[in-house]
Amino acid sequence: MHATNDIGVLTSQGGYWTDNADHRLLVEKDATIGDGIRTIVNRLVPYSSRLFRRAIATATNLVSGARAKDDTAATDDDKAIWKRHGETFESALRSFVSSARSWKVKPVLMTQIRVEKAADKKADQHFIAPDDLARAGLDVERFGHIHDYFNAIIRRVAASENAILIDLATAREWTFGRDVYDPIHFTDEGSKAVASIVAKALKEHVATGQ
Repeated sequence: MHATNDIGVLTSQGGYWTDNADHRLLVEKDATIGDGIRTIVNRLVPYSSRLFRRAIATATNLVSGARAKDDTAATDDDKAIWKRHGETFESALRSFVSSARSWKVKPVLMTQIRVEKAADKKADQHFIAPDDLARAGLDVERFGHIHDYFNAIIRRVAASENAILIDLATAREWTFGRDVYDPIHFTDEGSKAVASIVAKALKEHVATGQ
């Protein structure tokens, strides 16, 4: 149930395998003296160095965002970008299913819920800040469509790969306050509801070992 996390990574990094401080590369490049120094610093003061890198990244994003304020958002290029992100996400899901089965583990895919905010909620309470969305050429309204798009990919992969699907997004009506405290994170009550849905969906598979 990581559609939202994947959307965040693909939006901010442009892909899964990028040269980012918090995401290891699939293939390491040739090491340099600078790489060696960074490795030593990261080992000696891991938390301080990580905070320092994030501070630099935040400052860079703020500058980039300021430069992009006058840019027009939502062009046909956006559709092409998200089509590519969707294909990347689908490849990752199929890789997960294949890897699980190679270790004789039965894969289970689950869609990610997203609850619309009530009219009286403050705009600054969005799980993904509007400024972050704007820098990616998106807005809060369009984010829902992208979310639905990724859930559709999860359903398609589950069907074509004959994997177990728990369609949490459509399992029931999810509401603010009762089930979630922001668009995607569950309250205690919501967690109990999810646990019940998952248990019911997997009960027969667990009992029969299939």
